[in-house]
Amino acid sequence: MTKTPDGHIIAHDDHGLTAEHLAFIDTLLTDWDGSFVILHKEMPKDCPDLMSALYGPSAGDYPVHGGNKKDIFSMCYPRNLDIRYRKRGNRRGKSRLLVGFPERPCRKMVVIAGPGRDEPIIYTAYGSPVVAPREPWDARTDEERKECEAFWGVHALAVSECESCDGTGERPPGPSIGIFIHGGHGQDVPCAKCNGAGVV
Repeated sequence: MTKTPDGHIIAHDDHGLTAEHLAFIDTLLTDWDGSFVILHKEMPKDCPDLMSALYGPSAGDYPVHGGNKKDIFSMCYPRNLDIRYRKRGNRRGKSRLLVGFPERPCRKMVVIAGPGRDEPIIYTAYGSPVVAPREPWDARTDEERKECEAFWGVHALAVSECESCDGTGERPPGPSIGIFIHGGHGQDVPCAKCNGAGVV
């Protein structure tokens, strides 16, 4: 469990937060009364970059279509997109993931906080150019679910993982490819940690 210096619990703390980020979160929540809040703020210079996994139009990219879908957008990519659905951490549902693409540095932080079971908590804090809507499985109403499905139908979260180690290994940095991809891997690039036992 991660806590900020002021003692705020962060439920989903798997986004690379450092001590500087935690101190910045406390600054943002100085006058917080424990009610639900979404903050999206530029980080100060003493905070290192956070890495954003978001790909899609709201991040300045082409729509992220996958599988056999062929259209003017998918043809802008240097290879077919590998879209998979997997659970991240202790989340209840599966996320739409873009395999083989790197996370990208971001200077903006999203903080979502509100009431917890016993006390107010920070649900999550992460780097992102935008505040992404909930994932469809987490929507509270049918109307919200439709909005979430529309957003996540053209967006995805980048993961660099191989079939064999399922993301537990680290892969070597890839070359810069084209205007959209800032790194990543082509087909049959082995995972460094599992020593090439699996490929993407």
